[in-house]
Amino acid sequence: MRVTGSSLAFSVILLLSPVALLVSSPFVGTIVDRTARKRVVLWAQSASILVVLVMYGAFSLVKAPLLQVVLAGSLVFCLTLCDNFQKVAYKAATVNLVAQTDHQRLIAGEQLVAALMMLVAPILGGILFPVLTLQQAMLVEAFVILLLAKLSFTAFGETFVPSNDEKDWHGFRRGLEYIGQDKILVALLSLGVLANLALSAVIIGEPVVLLQQQHLSTQVYGWIEASLALGMISGSALMGVFSVTGDTRSYTAKVGFLITLVLSLLALACLGEQRLWISVVFAIGLCLLGNAICLANTPYMLHMRTKVALKRQGRINATADALTSIASPVGLGLFGFLFKYLPAGTIFLAASLVVLLASIKLAKQGKQCD
Repeated sequence: MRVTGSSLAFSVILLLSPVALLVSSPFVGTIVDRTARKRVVLWAQSASILVVLVMYGAFSLVKAPLLQVVLAGSLVFCLTLCDNFQKVAYKAATVNLVAQTDHQRLIAGEQLVAALMMLVAPILGGILFPVLTLQQAMLVEAFVILLLAKLSFTAFGETFVPSNDEKDWHGFRRGLEYIGQDKILVALLSLGVLANLALSAVIIGEPVVLLQQQHLSTQVYGWIEASLALGMISGSALMGVFSVTGDTRSYTAKVGFLITLVLSLLALACLGEQRLWISVVFAIGLCLLGNAICLANTPYMLHMRTKVALKRQGRINATADALTSIASPVGLGLFGFLFKYLPAGTIFLAASLVVLLASIKLAKQGKQCD
């Protein structure tokens, strides 16, 4: 933004991240299933260091704004690719990293760290960026590699044997086939995609209602927006204490009903005119939505790690991540268009009805298996 002054160029760079996830998923999943997971993680971590060093040198040589934008986009794409390898390999390896009875607590811990980073990362980045040199940052990354090299990826469970049952590299297609064979995973993933779309509606609609229509100060808006991360933190803490019991579809359907309630409350708030009322409802709604995200992710991730065959973990994780990542840019584009022409309350209400119908269907499927 500072180099070009173009919001379009900035948006295109941000869009490269989900595009990289989608494009890379076919071979990421296959490589993870064909290679020792620890080796994939170490390669990806090393590659991310190399990418940063090369791009840093390129930025110091290139002065043209257009070329700097191209370099920034390339950096985002390459780092997302490295991160995708690390994330998929880590998820696939957790089957052997912890005992099966501890998977839910591990998932809750992962979500807690992610939520805390939503609050802390911008502050920490602002503090460290002026004082931490590139060489020091790379030393930290190298230290992480040493820690990973010492970590055992086969502490629990069966020994991973790289899969050679595929004669092609169509990992995304294979992942879709495997997902299609698991009816529970299809149901959980479908609601997850819809929940991501609903979250996109809130992300787009929140500034429209609070900043453009209600003219709240940026300080108040910032506190309200932080409610989402606070909700995720409390939701992660809850999932670390309470276990998921019964059919995961019935459990996830209840979370869908909670998301429906939140969207309905936001739609109701849009009918009011008092800033305090609207601000309080949005703060509570975002907090509950953060809770719902963690509550919905836990049974889905638990199923992925405990019910999916070890040799298919890479392809199914990569494919599922690609499918859920598509929902975000699609939702942002769709709702960005709709909020220009329709009232916010109408959009929130329509989104709540879609999630409600999906939740009812999921509840019926779970009830049939109880």
